[in-house]
Amino acid sequence: MNQVEKDNLDKLFLYHGNVLGAARTTVMALKSLIGAFAELECSQEDIYERYTELAAAIKGTQPQITPLNHMLEQFEEEMKPCWSKEKQDIKETAAKILNDKVKLFQSRAERVVRHGIQIIEERDGIVVHSASSMVTNVLIQAKEVLLKNFSVIVLQLDPVRTPQVALSLKQHDIPHIVIPAFNLDHYVNKANKILLGGVSVTRDLKVVAPVGTSTTLSLCRHNGIKSYLFANSFHFSHGLAEAQRIYRADQKIASSRTTYKLTTHSHDLVDMELIDVLIDEDGVVDSERLKAITG
Repeated sequence: MNQVEKDNLDKLFLYHGNVLGAARTTVMALKSLIGAFAELECSQEDIYERYTELAAAIKGTQPQITPLNHMLEQFEEEMKPCWSKEKQDIKETAAKILNDKVKLFQSRAERVVRHGIQIIEERDGIVVHSASSMVTNVLIQAKEVLLKNFSVIVLQLDPVRTPQVALSLKQHDIPHIVIPAFNLDHYVNKANKILLGGVSVTRDLKVVAPVGTSTTLSLCRHNGIKSYLFANSFHFSHGLAEAQRIYRADQKIASSRTTYKLTTHSHDLVDMELIDVLIDEDGVVDSERLKAITG
């Protein structure tokens, strides 16, 4: 894989991560890898080399997709005795293990949602900021399963993702409005909770989250709006915040009067102190369990 191919893979994962979220991107990538093994045409001796080259590029995406990296690490550990088998056996074993990883990841995400719906109460006013699949599923199941009545303030962030969230809420008859994130100050008196997803929770207690999350959380905290982060344990990173490879872009901007460089980052690094409640597949994570998980 040459540098151009690696750069294109980075851009592909960055796009899908922003549009689908880390959880759905993880599942999509694992299913794509199953297809890649099935279609791979090379000698038995080359399969491992081809996989390791691709896996290294995936693990080096900007930012790192922590749950996907964990799934690949588990896959590699289970595949260790299998690389010397016949080519068809390698492909079949890889497909079985990867399918098991998809089911494992999805089951943990579902468990997070089952715990998450318990925090939704009657007449809640809920802010969502680039809602993750788990946040969306919490809202839908709170409405459909628990029959809770609440309203949602969707902060407009992404031209693809925001309409997806709004459509899901509309399809399930969940009252909602969509506003620019910078107008939230006009609606804080209508909200009491904000629900969040994240790409990673790092060992030094930072959350890799969609751009703008830090500013939104600061406003919410100032106005007494309680924050809830949903993340199954595969989102907990082995590494520190500085190792998460947040994508940075420098763009030259020209106007009639001057030229300057605009620097942007693809994600925020949010201090866990801004998060009131963290919920994983085992329920609310207290400070001691969080230290044990991230340590």
